[in-house]
This record gives sequence, structure tokens and C-alpha cells, in this order.
Amino acid sequence: MAPESVVRAYVSVLREAILNVRMRIRYGEPIDMQELHDLTDALENVPQMLCAYGGWHVEENIDEYLKRYDSKWYDPDGSLRGLSLVQALERAKSDLDTKR
Repeated sequence: MAPESVVRAYVSVLREAILNVRMRIRYGEPIDMQELHDLTDALENVPQMLCAYGGWHVEENIDEYLKRYDSKWYDPDGSLRGLSLVQALERAKSDLDTKR
């Protein structure tokens, strides 16, 4: 099992990504199927990391997938609802630090 701080941060990223997709669908913003594929590709190993921490399933490897998604799809000047997975993770970590 991953350390509690890792669990909290990455669960927050998962939640934010899910809410973002739901909101985009709700407000009729088109989501390219390739983007949706890449988003799920970026997030698919997070649950495994949280439950069976270690080996390949550590933050450094997961973070590379988050960065890959961002580099392809995150456009700060594009969608008002666009999501940076890396920024979501940074916010989650920052929130944890302020609660300590």
C-alpha cells in the first residue's frame, strides 16, 4: 500500500479528472476520443500504484504518464475546462502540505 500522502494526492487527481470529464460532457464541450483514450491511459496505473506500491508502480513512473497527457492535450489558452494532470497533482500535494 502506498504511503497515505501518496494515496491522498493521487486520489485527488483521479477525482479531479473524473469531475472534469463529467463537466465537459454536461456543458456540451466536445471531447476527442483520442484525448479520452490518452486521459485513461495516463490514469490507469494509479489504482495499482495505490494498492500495490513499489517496483514500477511508484510516483516517478506515474508522473511521466501525467506529463505525457499534459504535453499532448493541456492548452492553458484553449478550453475553459481544460485540465492539467500535473497541476492537479501539484495542487493536491500543496493542499496536503497546508493541512499538516
